Amino acid sequence: MPRFCSALLAFVGLFIGSCAAAQEPTQFQPHTFRGGKDAELKYQLLTPAAAAQPGDEKFPLVLFLHGAGERGSDNQAQLKHGTGNFATAALRQKYPCYVAAPQCRTGQWWNTQADLLLELIADLQKQHRIDPQRIYVTGLSMGGFGTWELISRKPELFAAAAPICGGGDPACSGLRQPADLGVSWCSGHCGQTRTLPRHGRGSEEGRWHAEVHRIPRRRT
Repeated sequence: MPRFCSALLAFVGLFIGSCAAAQEPTQFQPHTFRGGKDAELKYQLLTPAAAAQPGDEKFPLVLFLHGAGERGSDNQAQLKHGTGNFATAALRQKYPCYVAAPQCRTGQWWNTQADLLLELIADLQKQHRIDPQRIYVTGLSMGGFGTWELISRKPELFAAAAPICGGGDPACSGLRQPADLGVSWCSGHCGQTRTLPRHGRGSEEGRWHAEVHRIPRRRT
């Protein structure tokens, strides 16, 4: 398993174990992106310290999608859960990466913002030293559904994804099996890879539910 995929799985474990704890990710900086049709998307960005040094080294990008409770326009609420783990000094040194945490507007859902999110990723690639082979997406609850939406629309863009407590509707993408995305699933212990059933606990009929982790087979 690639080193950074291991880091992403470790983050998921940290998140699940500490999602109730308050986070203070002060290393993030606020930004506003304007996409097509003048659509606005506020986001916070964590930049790896090494990116400030001269050189050609490129770094991974992690897109973090928050849940429904953090929607709004303050550009702060999306940092409440999970993102603080990326901002700790130890993990920043061990796994330097960009982390983008956009905020979905009140009354909107990530599936309605998917095109804008893809535009944001493309813009970040133009502005920063991002490795195109190491772009990751993760999210919880509504963000888990958003993660599914993005990988269904453009699976070739992402090296790995970790949807947490979110599902995807295969009818919206023409997918028949999780394998159609070229992915394997890691649930619980990483050494025990399996395909999750189409009807998971808490999921609606006809939806796949991803509770822990998924990694593409085609990128090693």
